[in-house]
Amino acid sequence: MTAETRILRLIRPEYLERIPSFVRGHAIDCSCRMVARRYPELYRLFGQEEEPGAEETKEMAEIMNAFFAQRIRNHHV
Repeated sequence: MTAETRILRLIRPEYLERIPSFVRGHAIDCSCRMVARRYPELYRLFGQEEEPGAEETKEMAEIMNAFFAQRIRNHHV
């Protein structure tokens, strides 16, 4: 399983539903690249074969959901 797939599972479904389908892929890709740039160690954990720990999963979920909440507010979606 790729890091992007694991990270995508952590995003609240209501955030993903509010993003128009024609830009959803772009939003997810850019968000994952942002995480890889800002949190390289955490992103690396999600790219490994074994599942990341509960603490890392919680931290990534907080980061991604906060990012999507901010973007939804900024774009008035």
